[in-house]
Amino acid sequence: MATKAKKSRGKTSGKKAAKRGAAARGRSNKSAKKSARGPAKRAAVAKKVAAKKSAAKKSIKRIVKKVQAKKAAVKKKAPSRSPLARVKRVAQEVAHQATAAVSSGVEAIKELGESIAERVEDVTNPT
Repeated sequence: MATKAKKSRGKTSGKKAAKRGAAARGRSNKSAKKSARGPAKRAAVAKKVAAKKSAAKKSIKRIVKKVQAKKAAVKKKAPSRSPLARVKRVAQEVAHQATAAVSSGVEAIKELGESIAERVEDVTNPT
């Protein structure tokens, strides 16, 4: 007589274990681990999780404080000035640049005049 081939179609190990029965297999490893934990072990795990959460919150608070401090520093560096003060500052800078340009132009004209004078002397008094 031919035997029927076993096929596993989408059956999980949990379903197979349930068919076998709890008495036949005894306690599984998972249930043994869970009972070994107990309330003390759970409390320790909860403390670790709480410590990690509080550390994360503290680091986020530190980052937020740094960002706020940077924003405050940027605002302090650029105080608002009146338009009149800006006009005055720009006018003084323009006057300074104009003075420098005029003095350099006068120097250039002096050098040019000296050069022309030397040429005229060389033409009129050859040696």
